[in-house]
Amino acid sequence: MICVDLTFKEKSRTHLLEILLRLEINPYSDYDCFETQVDDIIKSTGIPDELLRLCEARKSVDMFSNPYVLLHNCPIDPQLPNLDFSSPVIDKRKNKRTFVAEGFLLLYAKLMSQEPIGYINVNDGDVFQDIHPMESLSESQSQKALKNIFSTKTWRTTMSDQIG
Repeated sequence: MICVDLTFKEKSRTHLLEILLRLEINPYSDYDCFETQVDDIIKSTGIPDELLRLCEARKSVDMFSNPYVLLHNCPIDPQLPNLDFSSPVIDKRKNKRTFVAEGFLLLYAKLMSQEPIGYINVNDGDVFQDIHPMESLSESQSQKALKNIFSTKTWRTTMSDQIG
């Protein structure tokens, strides 16, 4: 069981939501400018004290022995588009209008002195990834699968059975 490290009070969650709704740059089309906007939020806006305290405390924790952080009642986008099953990544880039979740993740990473990364071979280098199912990967061992992801041993046995 993972303990909850922080549950945002409603006032703090609402405050962060209002701040993050001001993000105007799409992180999927201009990540550098999006990052600059988040840096500006950190410099000029009142980040809730409980989040600042948590991040400072977590920086001194051994991340190998205690790698998880669980936050509750985080700000999220008030409206999310329905994404197409055949190409959800393209659909997200085209139809998502607010970037609260992305802003919060980057804000948290920066407060933790971490650097988010994207891989060019995964969604063209997007730093933020969805786990929305995708038709072409629905049977795969990936985050976009529709079925349970098996252990390596189970997967090898399943693949051997299918191959013959």
